[in-house]
Amino acid sequence: MANGQSLFQLAFQASPIILTGGIASLMGGMLPIIVLTESIAFAGGLLSGAGIPDIPRLFAQFHPIAGATLIDNQFAKYTFLNRATASNAVIKQPLVVSLRMTCPAKGDAGMLVKFATMTALQATLDQHNQLGGTYTVMTPSHIYVNCLNGRLSDVTQGGTNQTQVEWQWDFEQPLLTEQDLDGVQSNVMQMLGNGGQITGAPSWSGLLSGIGSSLGIPLPGLVPGVASIAGSAIAPIPGISSVPQ
Repeated sequence: MANGQSLFQLAFQASPIILTGGIASLMGGMLPIIVLTESIAFAGGLLSGAGIPDIPRLFAQFHPIAGATLIDNQFAKYTFLNRATASNAVIKQPLVVSLRMTCPAKGDAGMLVKFATMTALQATLDQHNQLGGTYTVMTPSHIYVNCLNGRLSDVTQGGTNQTQVEWQWDFEQPLLTEQDLDGVQSNVMQMLGNGGQITGAPSWSGLLSGIGSSLGIPLPGLVPGVASIAGSAIAPIPGISSVPQ
């Protein structure tokens, strides 16, 4: 039970952010945030196989902030014909998730360690974002992949003698793949987006085609099938076996 709790804290509290692509491409494609927040501790032997680190003694700890989304849809505001039409007029929105990072200075050289760590963290994240890197954000309820980091801001409030103790990470999971884009537009939205267009090259036929030929006027094809409707609506004329085609 103790090991399971420690692993849970390590994954969701100590290192819930994983950098993917960007600068992580040089390190196997994935870079846990703990490598950056504990860079000094890593240099001091954290990578030497000492086991699970003491979570409370780490430089930074993360907690999800209320407001993360698992489903976010918008609906058209016009009057619907029925429930089926209403359910088709749904547009999927990107998901968002935010984490709060708590990192007070600890120990005699805590302020120097904090300054060096935060300076290196900011430079690394900025380079990662400029290279098109993304993030995997793990929470106890959901794992958000292919996220973009929109903002990292100071949200420290009262109750502490230190400044800039709490930082908020804001992530957004955009629609990145062609499959996601296909899922955004429902059947009704796709039909409206296509403008009700027909495929192929429409052409005149039947009665209207004959009229155009007899008059010597080339008529562009606009509404196929009209001739068949017009032909069926004309009653047969005595002495004429059929309508000219």
